[in-house]
Amino acid sequence: MALAQLTSVADQAGLAEEQAALRRVATLVAQQPSPDEVFTAVAEAVGPLLGADLTAMLAYPGDGPAVTIAGWSALEMSLSDV
Repeated sequence: MALAQLTSVADQAGLAEEQAALRRVATLVAQQPSPDEVFTAVAEAVGPLLGADLTAMLAYPGDGPAVTIAGWSALEMSLSDV
């Protein structure tokens, strides 16, 4: 019984985190930001929810290669760190 309760609490916490992330992105979208700002906000919201170290959003324009349009990393790095 205790394990089921812990699982339920963890599920509820995960759901609350998902809803909070969705709320943050929806609030941003309501402010009519640029597409780049929306894509970045989504990448930043999804990464921690998935427990990822890195997220990236790619666009596939026509026949060309994929282009990164937004990203997020758990590590805070600047271009000078690369």
